[in-house]
Amino acid sequence: MNVVTLGKALSFIKQLTDISASTVAPVNTPPQKPEFVPSEDDCVYASPESEGVSSDMLCDYIEEIYNNKSINIQGLIVSRHGKTLLKMGFDSWGSDVWKCAFSQSKSVTTIAVGMLMEDGIITPNTTIADIFGKKIPALYKSKFKDMTLLHLLNMSSGAIFNELMCITTDNWVKGFFTTGSSFVPGEKFNYNSLNTYMLSAAVTVLTGKSMADFLDERLFKPLGITNYFWEKCPKGANRGGWGLFIKPSDLVKIGQMLLQNGEWEGKHILSEKYIKAATEKRIDVPEGAGDYDYGLQIWTARDYNGFLFNGMLGQNMFCFRDSGVIVAVNSGNTDIFQKNDIFPVTHKYFNRKFEDSLPRNRKGEKRLKKLTDTLSHYRPRRNKHLWERIFRKRNIARHCNEITGDYTVTSKDAVSLGLVPVLMQVILNNYTKGTIGYSFGKDERGLYLIYKENGCEAKLHIGFDAPERDNIEIMGEKLLCATVGEFRYNEDDDLVLKLRSDILEYPFTRYMKFIFREKGLEVIYRETPGRELLDGVSTDGVTKKMPSVFSSLIQSEGEQIITKLGNAFERSAYAIKNS
Repeated sequence: MNVVTLGKALSFIKQLTDISASTVAPVNTPPQKPEFVPSEDDCVYASPESEGVSSDMLCDYIEEIYNNKSINIQGLIVSRHGKTLLKMGFDSWGSDVWKCAFSQSKSVTTIAVGMLMEDGIITPNTTIADIFGKKIPALYKSKFKDMTLLHLLNMSSGAIFNELMCITTDNWVKGFFTTGSSFVPGEKFNYNSLNTYMLSAAVTVLTGKSMADFLDERLFKPLGITNYFWEKCPKGANRGGWGLFIKPSDLVKIGQMLLQNGEWEGKHILSEKYIKAATEKRIDVPEGAGDYDYGLQIWTARDYNGFLFNGMLGQNMFCFRDSGVIVAVNSGNTDIFQKNDIFPVTHKYFNRKFEDSLPRNRKGEKRLKKLTDTLSHYRPRRNKHLWERIFRKRNIARHCNEITGDYTVTSKDAVSLGLVPVLMQVILNNYTKGTIGYSFGKDERGLYLIYKENGCEAKLHIGFDAPERDNIEIMGEKLLCATVGEFRYNEDDDLVLKLRSDILEYPFTRYMKFIFREKGLEVIYRETPGRELLDGVSTDGVTKKMPSVFSSLIQSEGEQIITKLGNAFERSAYAIKNS
């Protein structure tokens, strides 16, 4: 076992929870994702009733998931037989932006592996020693001689090298082999994204090109998918288990291709045999993980005939074989596997039989249109009375004039405070060097905030009736943000500006409350998903898998680390106005 890698991972966790200093990435991985450029909407739309789905049922479903705050729904697509019945974004979240797929990426990676199997290049029983050969250190060859592609595909490799450890090294293939395994391959299910990374690395070894380039020829172009991006590891292989940015409507195309047994508009994409193997249960999953078992990088349903693409924090695509319905949801919740309310609610509405078509329901269509308009901040409702509109507009203009100016942060612990949420910084492996100030001003678009960090700054326009979108660059990361604001007075009659900035390509939101006081400015930060992720977190299960020298350390300091990490999600800063 590679105790050096484990030690680096623990050291990184302790550094992350120390808010008195900036976090330094153990391995520098420069930002990769380009700026999102909108592309044409090529969905084929149809009314729900024309495809046998009730508009009223869709309304009931939308209302239930929107009102359930544990779901924190952001985007929704419902399709049947390849036709889009509903496509919408909630609040500030548009339906026209690519999204970070997180572990849904795994279910795309398996398609590349299936294509190579169909080509006769590999089989499920091909060992990784056959593929990687000399890349496996001699000392570890005997440990990996029996590990096969099947063990990587069904998450039964037993590999210890995981998502946290890969942050601490630039050679993930070497880390996978030198960190070893915790059980005999094939013995049991143990979810680990580095299994999928090794599949991606294998595709590169076998084809001589990146997996994204391989799939561009064989999958993306045939399905008309052109607007996507897949991040790479430090050595240049696509990350496989995560890192894919793709429009939800394009991900639905991939699900539809699988429902059509590998065919797309008369073209053969993937063998029906491999799809069957990948979307049926191949290994038992502990019940605590949810109501799905595991196939080959795809989750398989226990209570209906279908399968699931699942990504952390609420990225899910449900594929119902019998009805041909696909439900794709993007959320920003605390779900790591399938424990969120979105699962029983979606099963309740869509795990059923549907007619081929239904009579037109004009009343239901009108209700659905009104509901989707109401729940999107990009279609703002007008204030009922003229005087409300006039005085609200005047008050906003007056408050904008009052706060215009530059503010310098005085809080010492702002050295670890940034615009990008903490959890998102970890996912990006790109950490703030600290907040140094704020500047409020006005231009032709209205009020804006310039957020100043050491080494960079971002300009966010603030919408009061509808969100304002900005492409910003923060710590080198190109991000698309939608920001809305609201002026209030608190109980001390201090003017308060509440800001919500949604980072549209990810499921993260940064909340900032600016409290303007006579002696200075207080800024209260919050993020979602955030502190609630730590509810019920325990170190007991982790320590059983580690050497005693580390397990005792985690057991003694674990609760303290968890508490400190929770504090990092909710912070305050103080600033003074420059004369």
